[in-house]
Amino acid sequence: MERITAGTVEVAPPPGAVIAATRPGLAVTARADAAAALLGQLDPRATFVAEARVRVEAPPERADLWERPDPLAPVTVVPSFPRPMYEPLRDRFQDLLLPGLDRIPHNSIALLRTNARFIESYMVGLNHELSRELLWREYPTALWGTYFRQFWGAGDGLAPAGEGGREVPGDMPPIAGWRGALGGNLPPDRGGKLLMLLIKGDLLARYPTALIYAARAKWPDGAGGGTRPVVDEARPPDLPVLRVTPAPGVTLLGFALPETVPAGDPGWFFVIEEHPTEPRFGLDLSGGAPTTWRELSWPLAPTRADGSGHITLTPAPALADPDPTEVKSPKQIERERRDRAVVWGRDAAHMAYIMLQKPYRLQIHARVWLP
Repeated sequence: MERITAGTVEVAPPPGAVIAATRPGLAVTARADAAAALLGQLDPRATFVAEARVRVEAPPERADLWERPDPLAPVTVVPSFPRPMYEPLRDRFQDLLLPGLDRIPHNSIALLRTNARFIESYMVGLNHELSRELLWREYPTALWGTYFRQFWGAGDGLAPAGEGGREVPGDMPPIAGWRGALGGNLPPDRGGKLLMLLIKGDLLARYPTALIYAARAKWPDGAGGGTRPVVDEARPPDLPVLRVTPAPGVTLLGFALPETVPAGDPGWFFVIEEHPTEPRFGLDLSGGAPTTWRELSWPLAPTRADGSGHITLTPAPALADPDPTEVKSPKQIERERRDRAVVWGRDAAHMAYIMLQKPYRLQIHARVWLP
């Protein structure tokens, strides 16, 4: 419709149009405007979207679906399943997850290596079969999506998905972005190159709060000439990146550590220690003549004459004189001096000092398993 000016008709309106002049210089075509407005309301590009928004409720995390250039384009929301997929493998095919577990002696520790090719092929098979199922059921999704990305469970200290706003990291990137062969697509710290410390037995059942970590070693004299490495207390420990239970009484802890070290490098220790905030009180099970209270054992402690086995405060056990020829560090000398200042049976504080057991720590060098 062309513009109409008062007094002069530049282009005649179509037959049936009513022209109303409200004031000089202005004219309105009411019927033409009404028709244009009606056609705009019937435009399928607007009506179909409005109908879809009434019928389809978009998930909160995809509220931007209606803001796309084409809001009615196929939905590409890919369902995600955060469950660690080693669990169904453990429940159905134990020998595939950890072959030879029955031949590992009880109460033993071993070091294993992850098989990245097997993990990736297993995860590819899971995602492929679910894509086939979704296609057969005409589920509206992108069939190139990755529905299962979690093979292992979360690491120590990591909250489960949805708790505290923290999410479990996916073990592998989306399959559509893989460029390497099987075995070369997993991140190194999520199964690509992990050393798994296997603990089978009663240790963690008896001490469920035990701390397990890897510690860097060092040479005591700064050189590798025939000396035995010790734990480098100045270096922070390497905590396990994941912890799983493939079978009752069996625990696997994954460490992102190198399998080999350069010549002369002191390497690593695997450390298992009692939790320092959970003290125990008692005496050693056996031992010789004690020179400090820390060396006192149950057979040498005075007990009641009634045969109950309860400790008595009288008479006090005697401490033997230390060996004057033994070479001791200043820390040992100070500890012996402090121990000898404590008196058996004086009060509860002195008895608690005598009975307090130091946390036990086991250190196993990685060279027990690795070259």
